[in-house]
Amino acid sequence: MIEYPPVEGPQGTLAKVIDYEILEVGYYENNEVSYFTEPKTVNITQTTSPIEITIEVSNMHPEYSPVCVYATAFNETTGITTWSEEGCELGSVSDA
Repeated sequence: MIEYPPVEGPQGTLAKVIDYEILEVGYYENNEVSYFTEPKTVNITQTTSPIEITIEVSNMHPEYSPVCVYATAFNETTGITTWSEEGCELGSVSDA
């Protein structure tokens, strides 16, 4: 996982940006778990099933309204990231 510098959002809120990949570390068969020697990157394409990602956040201001977005492009020259909400749904926000 890569963590990028915080991004300032509306009302001066700071949002952390992370980059991740989904890894397959083994498989389950006949009531046994077998682990690979090396994790394999999972490339998800053309799925109709939703993928749920849970992120724990501490010390979130009660007035903050998070949104679900993902980076579609990053310009290394200007440092500007293009974000999209398309196909991304924030399921819920709750106190830990």
